[in-house]
Amino acid sequence: MPPTEAVADAPVETTEAVLEAQRPVRAPVEAVLTPVTREDFARAGEAAYAQGHMSVALSAFEAAVAAFPGDPDAENNLGQLLSRLGRGAEAVAHLERAAAIVPDQWTYRFNLARAKGIAGDWEGAVADYRVAATMFPDDHVTLYNLGRALQKAGDHAGSIEPLERAVTLSPDEPSLLLTLATSYERLSRLPDAVQAYRTFLDRQPRAADAPAIRARIARLEHVGQPEGEVAATLSPRG
Repeated sequence: MPPTEAVADAPVETTEAVLEAQRPVRAPVEAVLTPVTREDFARAGEAAYAQGHMSVALSAFEAAVAAFPGDPDAENNLGQLLSRLGRGAEAVAHLERAAAIVPDQWTYRFNLARAKGIAGDWEGAVADYRVAATMFPDDHVTLYNLGRALQKAGDHAGSIEPLERAVTLSPDEPSLLLTLATSYERLSRLPDAVQAYRTFLDRQPRAADAPAIRARIARLEHVGQPEGEVAATLSPRG
């Protein structure tokens, strides 16, 4: 089973965010000076990443791919780091190789979908999140990302089902409701949007943006017109 922990970072933001699947980052350790095994390269890269040395981590993961061609973990590690650096198109190439080598590995498929989103290929991201969701159908993080990708691809109607399931599966993460409310608004399902916002406020009445959400509810109830997007932001899983 993949880890499914995701912690609300900022309950409401107007910027787009996508959850990130990642292998657990170990506590900083001494970098391996002369990597020999796959594990050596992974330790060196993860240690450098944990300490914020991105160029060193990138070199370690690139060296692993060169030293062990065809190794899916090496391709996945490099692809994930490239995604975190915003180099989505480059990440896709490596993650596609990892997913092709082990097509039934959820982690590789999820990371590939995320990289496609970073590269702006939201239809491709939707397709890979759908595959990932078939592997772990009750994983709220996968379902959230599928719904978010569908929103970005312009399919708000299609986003409802995975987002509603994500909310049901993870009631302790009320920020998911904000993304769901966005799709309700875009579909002119304003009573549903108001209910989603109210449920969020019931669960997080002291959220930083609670006043803005209350004002939004008032506009929807009295004017009946949807406005701009309110997106939930969840921290990377790890």
